[in-house]
This record gives sequence, structure tokens and C-alpha cells, in this order.
Amino acid sequence: TDAEYMGSGFKFRSGMQVEHFFYKIYEDVTNAMRRNLFVHICLIVCLVLTVFYASIFIYAISAFSSSTCLEAAITQHTKRSPTLSSNEVMLVSIGNPSEATGMFTSYWFAVNDNLLKLDAKTLISHNFTIHHVKINAACYGSSFVAVLVSRWIIQLDNILLVEATKLFSEVESLHAVNYGKGLVHSWSSDRLRRPKLPWIEKQFAKVIAILKGVLALFLMSNLTSMYLYAILIYLPGVTFVQLNLAWIFRPNDDIYYLRQLLIFSRLFPWLGRYVYPQSFNGQKKMALLISAAFAITYILILLVYCSAVTIIAKKLFETPVPGNVELSFLCIWIFMVETASITFLRTRSSIKYYPPLTILGALSFILYTSLTPFGFYELCLLIVTFSNFALLAWILLRFEIPSRDWNESHHYTPTVRRPRTLYFPAFSLAWTYEVPQIWTRFVPLADRRAFSRPELLFVDGDLHGVNQRIFNESRHLYEIQALPPQRPRANQRRASARMDVGLEMRAVRPSGVEEEEKTNYEDSSAPYTRMRD
Repeated sequence: TDAEYMGSGFKFRSGMQVEHFFYKIYEDVTNAMRRNLFVHICLIVCLVLTVFYASIFIYAISAFSSSTCLEAAITQHTKRSPTLSSNEVMLVSIGNPSEATGMFTSYWFAVNDNLLKLDAKTLISHNFTIHHVKINAACYGSSFVAVLVSRWIIQLDNILLVEATKLFSEVESLHAVNYGKGLVHSWSSDRLRRPKLPWIEKQFAKVIAILKGVLALFLMSNLTSMYLYAILIYLPGVTFVQLNLAWIFRPNDDIYYLRQLLIFSRLFPWLGRYVYPQSFNGQKKMALLISAAFAITYILILLVYCSAVTIIAKKLFETPVPGNVELSFLCIWIFMVETASITFLRTRSSIKYYPPLTILGALSFILYTSLTPFGFYELCLLIVTFSNFALLAWILLRFEIPSRDWNESHHYTPTVRRPRTLYFPAFSLAWTYEVPQIWTRFVPLADRRAFSRPELLFVDGDLHGVNQRIFNESRHLYEIQALPPQRPRANQRRASARMDVGLEMRAVRPSGVEEEEKTNYEDSSAPYTRMRD
């Protein structure tokens, strides 16, 4: 109730102070980031890394996409054209005979994936052919730079799979397994033949890939923004749970924990308005339940977000990608882009340049993964990521002008009442009343014994009792207004007590009320307390 809030020191107007506090931090961050040397260093480093990985990517496309090392090794081993039939299993190993380390990587290839589930003895006993093809790592380059690029930057696994998908593009399906690293890849005939499609079909595939990419980016951006709001709203429940648990196990430090709860309640008033009155009235378990409800709601939203990311990744990236690149792109890249956007970008110029260029880079990555059966996806993702950070640093230095020292009386000065265009409130006073009540699903319900009879009139549908009580209140109000000015003070206090009445229900009874109020709502002189939400 309002009396409990005011009596416990909790004030609703603290929400406005929180809003001003977060806005000042918002402007200070921009001011500090723009003048900080770290942003200039970040811009230079990101540009250098973008150019470096772009050059490596171009080198990989030109050198290894047309490599014939696998084809030559298969021809030399089988003495025939490099093909793979349904009753054959091929083990391809890459190594250097002159080094003691032996083989660097090896993959098993088969048209039928069931053959890869059997061991070599079983395959031989059932008349399946096993070819063990060895490739010398020097075939991909013997110089120091070539060895560094092929083994450590591009990796031999990616080079081998790119060659295999190109060489076995005519088979019905292709399955590859690396037992040492636990990697499994599968391609259908449509994915293998996609680079050899006619021009019209290839353009149609590009349009479909772009449409799928736009839809996926739209869904991920909105889901990530909602998830960020959920973090701000529901994640503080974990802190309240810790404080309430510590208070329950250390009941002698009431003043200390009440002060801590008051601080966090003023910082997060949309949660504190429910938790702090319960704690102040001694209802520690109910305060803990409400805090736990907020924490459980956050966990629920997190699970929904992760499930949505997994589904979108499976629908968007149909081709096998190495190292969970699809989840890295959807989770890390988009999450970082959204977080950077709502934190640093707020001006009209940022709206003009940052979103189109960011979406262009993301669509380029999606288009590359959709039109190739296998490629150098990790390099492409690194190029897109570092170029995005370089663009963000340049926009922050170029357009995000700090305004903390400007005169707030001027119309062009951004303030908390006149925020910038892309202002994302770290706290909004409307959240105190408009927070989605999802958390109430995890709070136990109260039975009828927790409420008095007057409080249950409307719930029971007793319209006659409701009308009678409204009539009695109106009559009391009329009598109080008609009182003479020389009325004794005691009568004035009783009249004020009669006037201060209400019909709203409370979910939790205040401490000190041990038995149900037995109030006759037809008797106008019956005492009852005002109940507010």
C-alpha cells in the first residue's frame, strides 16, 4: 500500500532520479569514448585486421579453390578417375612424411552415411572397398608463408573439404567424418551441384538467399532487442534473491539488509515496488518468492531466445559450416551489433550509414554460405566482424558529438526530455507500471482465507453488496461535507476515517493481521482499512 511505501522510506519519485542518472551516464560514456585513445586504436586495429583477413580470403579463393592435390592423390592411388561409388569408403589423410608429427588431419568420405558407422574390419568382411589416400602437405605450399596460412589461418580441414565437395559434386550425397575432432558433415546432391547451376537458376537462388537473410536478420534483431530489455527488467531479480537468502540465513542483521534492499529497490523500482514492502513488513519468504519469480522469468526468456536462435540457424544455414559459425554469427555478431547500436549510436547520421552498411556485410556473408557447398566461412565472418567494428568506431568518432557541456536551454541540446534520435533508455519510468506481468505465473496464489469479506464482494459477484458499499461511502462523504465547522476534533478524525475507504484487493495481508476482518458492509459505522495496490 501507499502507506507502507512511505513508511518504509520507498518513494516513487526515485524512478525519475534513476532515469536522469542513467541518462547522464549515457552521455558521459559517449563523451569518454569519443575522447579516449582506445577508440582511435580500435579503429586502426580493426582496419588492419579487416585488410589482413580480406587478403587471406582472396588468397585462399584463388589458390585452394582450384587445387588439384586431392584429385592427383586419388588418381595415383586408385589408378582411375577420382570417383566415389556407393560401396566404397575413402580415407583421406594430409601429412608430411618428413615430420615426426605424422598426419595433420584425416577424413572418412562415403556416399552412404551408414558405412561410416562401421569399423574397417566389418567393412572389409562385407566386401566394401576402403581406399586410403595420402596427401603431402607440401602440395599446398612449401614456403614459410604458405605453411603458416594453410595450417594455422585457413586450416587444412577446410581446404580438404572444399576440394572434396568440388571433386565429388556428381554423387547423390556426400558424408564426411573426422573421428579425431568429432566433426560430421553431410551434403545433398542439390548443395553439391549448386555452383554448376544454370545462370537463371543461380540468380533465383541468390534472390531466395537474400530474402531468407533479410527475414533472419529482422527476426534476430527484434529478438535480441527484446532479450536485452528482458536482461534489464528481469535479471535484477537474481540480486534480490541473493539479498533475501542472505537475510533469511542471517536474521539478526535486519537494518543492514533493509538498507541494501532499499538501495536496490530505488535503483530497480519496477522490482522494488513489489519486494521491498514485503521485506519491510517482515514477509521475507514472500519477498524471496517474488524475486525468484523475476529470476525464473529471465531464465525462461533466455531459453526461448536460445531456441529461436537454434531454429533460425538451422533454417538459414542449410550447408555444413565449420566450428559452429552459424551460431557465432547469429548469437555473437548480431548480439554485439545490437548492443553497440543501443549503447553508442543515437544520431541521424548514424541511422543513415550504420544499418545499411551492417546489413550489407551480413547479407554478403549469408549469400556466400548459401551459394557454396563449403567454403572459407570463418575468414568471411572475421572480415564482416572487424569491418563492422571499424565502421562503429569511425561513426562514434565522426558523428556522436558529446553534449554534456552544452546549454540545456537551447533547442538543439539533447536532454532527458529531448533525447537523441536513437536514445535507448536504460531505465524508463513507465516500466514501473507497464512491466509485463509474466513473473506472476511463478508466484503462488492466495486462497480466500487471505482476504476479508468486503474485499471479496466484487470477486464473488455480489453486486448488491458492492452497490450498498458504494452507497454507504457516498453517504459518509456527503455527511462529512455537511459537518459544521465547529465540530469536535475527535468527530472529525472519525469522519476522516470513514471517508478514507476503498474496495481494491491485496494479494498479501500485512504483518500483524492474524485473523480475518469480520466487517458488516451494510453497517455504515463498521471500521475497515483502506486497501490500495
